[in-house]
Amino acid sequence: MDQMGMAFLMLGFLGSAFGVWNSLSEPEWMSGIWHTIAFASLFNGFVTWLLFSAGATVIRLLKKLNDLPFNGEIS
Repeated sequence: MDQMGMAFLMLGFLGSAFGVWNSLSEPEWMSGIWHTIAFASLFNGFVTWLLFSAGATVIRLLKKLNDLPFNGEIS
């Protein structure tokens, strides 16, 4: 689950970079729209990464509690 959250965070970074790159050749009013979309995707990626990381930790804790094997480390 940690990797899934990181993938969403990377997609947010890519969306942010695309929004900034694309706003260089657009009119000024379009630039604001692209920046808004870019920051929204970046925020969405960060929140998804945070929730997936927390979910992975909860699953690891539940597995440890029930003496089941688990990978990774508990933060």
